[in-house]
Amino acid sequence: MHIGRSELISFTIAVNETAETYGITPSVAALDVINLIKDHNKKGQLKRELSELSLRKYAIDRFCSSHSHVIMALMNLKSHGITEERIILLNDLLESNGCKASCYTIQSERMLPPNSP
Repeated sequence: MHIGRSELISFTIAVNETAETYGITPSVAALDVINLIKDHNKKGQLKRELSELSLRKYAIDRFCSSHSHVIMALMNLKSHGITEERIILLNDLLESNGCKASCYTIQSERMLPPNSP
């Protein structure tokens, strides 16, 4: 670990200030300052990990949300008496006519029929 002159001066000032403020010996103050620096570094690492986990959670939530909408739509169709076989048949019919599921999934979120403006 390379410690420059300015870092050493800053550390010395922090140790002296801590020793004077709390009335402790410089060696105890040095340990306190070192522990404070370690805690600060741990907090920074934890903040980065929390940020990364939050991003992962957001992605999972979005993924699950879209699947939840699909499941609710299927349950709604089934409650109206439409069987899974009919749903698959309708999907195959739409795809054979050049309309992929993605082209009417996005529009269905806006409550528009496929190929609507």
